[in-house]
Amino acid sequence: MDGSVWLGIGRWLVVGAGLAGAGYGLFASVRWVAGLVETWKGRGMPKWPRWRKR
Repeated sequence: MDGSVWLGIGRWLVVGAGLAGAGYGLFASVRWVAGLVETWKGRGMPKWPRWRKR
């Protein structure tokens, strides 16, 4: 295998990893936002200690 073949394989690995990372990031952010919305619906306001101590 010469250099061009390895470059092609590496490029596809990078593309695949990038797509997987972007998809996972999108999925994680959507779940995080959904959790925040559920918290706001259930409690009215988020109960974070930073806000309560002031």
